[in-house]
Amino acid sequence: MELSLESRTSLYLGQKVEIKRKFTNKEITLSKKFASYAKVQPDNIIFIEPYIFFFLEPDKYYKTKYFIQTLKKELGKKIRLVKFRNKRDTLLDLITSLFPEIFINDYGYYFDSNNQMDVIVVETLTLQERGIAIGRNGEYIKAINALLTNHALYDYRTKYVQIRCVHGNLQHYIYHKIKH
Repeated sequence: MELSLESRTSLYLGQKVEIKRKFTNKEITLSKKFASYAKVQPDNIIFIEPYIFFFLEPDKYYKTKYFIQTLKKELGKKIRLVKFRNKRDTLLDLITSLFPEIFINDYGYYFDSNNQMDVIVVETLTLQERGIAIGRNGEYIKAINALLTNHALYDYRTKYVQIRCVHGNLQHYIYHKIKH
């Protein structure tokens, strides 16, 4: 018996996620600089050009979000604070935290057998929100896809994971992708 699209999506997005911790000298320096401004240590740091992702427990997140503009100016990088509890939060929690500025109307999941990758589809209500999610020249969505493929550990995953953002009918988009 094949699972419905909603059931597959719920199972896939409901799995617990761990973000690999790997601190190089660059991340240690960034961690110290972050702590000097925010007075808390980030739980993890991932640098994917041109973004720096600082992973924080929820209580730390709310204390530090006020310092982000000062830190952006000093580092000259695009900074994202990610509210995330390693090994306790789900893939859906992580995705929601990676897109804090937009309203996500719906989620979907399918396996792209042509490219051997898991595809998570995020539906936005407006084209403007879709543009924010993708970023200029697609750089933000590329960084997110690199993060999910290279830094996230979870049970049900193939070699590659990709997020695609759509505006409009999510179910129609996935149905079309599965049938072709």
